[in-house]
This record gives sequence, C-alpha cells and structure tokens, in this order.
Amino acid sequence: MDLNKAWSELRTAATRHKLEGADVSTWSAIENKAELLESSFQTRQVTWNSAKKASDEIASKLPALESSEGVKLASFKNSAETAIKQQSSFEKECR
Repeated sequence: MDLNKAWSELRTAATRHKLEGADVSTWSAIENKAELLESSFQTRQVTWNSAKKASDEIASKLPALESSEGVKLASFKNSAETAIKQQSSFEKECR
C-alpha cells in the first residue's frame, strides 16, 4: 500500500529534522505518530481510529514546525498534507 510508504518516508524525514536540533519535541511527536501511521497501513485490517487520531495530531503540528532547511520543511509539509488527504480518501472508500 502506498500510504504505509508515504508515512515511512515522512517518519524518516521527521527523524532527520529532529536530529538538526530545532524543535526536537515537536519533531519527535511527528516521528512517533508517523511510525504509528506506517504500521496502521501495513496490515490487512487498518486501525482507522488510531490512524485518524495520529494524522490529526500531525496536521495540528504542521503550521508551527521549525527547521533550518526551509525548502525541505516546505516539502515535508506538502508531503504530510498529501498523505493525510490520501488517507482520508482511502478511509472513505473502505468504510
């Protein structure tokens, strides 16, 4: 499934941003939620409630994110927003 790959890539990117040292607690939270989302979409039966809660939490943190790499940050935000939209569309198809 493409969603687990999208969340995996976002988790990896969040880890890189966290290691930069700016806004570590927020990046750690995003990293953890992206990991939960990645695992939610690796199984045959998606854990929709957990996935929705985790993606909502990531979405709430996007506006305040900080990074020393502006272009990479914009790309991260765009990728996260796209993954959240894909997840929402997929949920509507399946439920």
